[in-house]
Amino acid sequence: MELLKNTAKRHKKRVGRGGKRGTYSGRGIKGQGARAGTRKYRANTEAVKTLPKLRGVTFRSHAPRAVAVNVSALDAFKAGSTVTLSALVKAGILKKGMPAKILGNGDVTRKLTVQGLPVSKAAREKIEKAGGTVS
Repeated sequence: MELLKNTAKRHKKRVGRGGKRGTYSGRGIKGQGARAGTRKYRANTEAVKTLPKLRGVTFRSHAPRAVAVNVSALDAFKAGSTVTLSALVKAGILKKGMPAKILGNGDVTRKLTVQGLPVSKAAREKIEKAGGTVS
């Protein structure tokens, strides 16, 4: 037994088969809809209204976001060294020009000094527990 689709069969309008006037072929008189090869353009005003007006180049989504650097990545540094943004770039952990934030995933085994970087609460505790400082 075969099941049939529960949809009505609609046929496309057959255009250009004559008629009372025999000239417009169901397209009306003049205008965009009467031309060949055009689609009617209707702006979705509701969607446009919900978007913010963009003024200038300070659009937030284009701002660089901080890259997460876990505490375990800081073991690449020698004991007693200072961890800064430029030091992270030299070590190959970050690319140049990227902002970073140190997060608390993993463990620190060395005494380090972290300067000029945002640090999460868990990362601060782990760095200080290993004998390091955060400034």
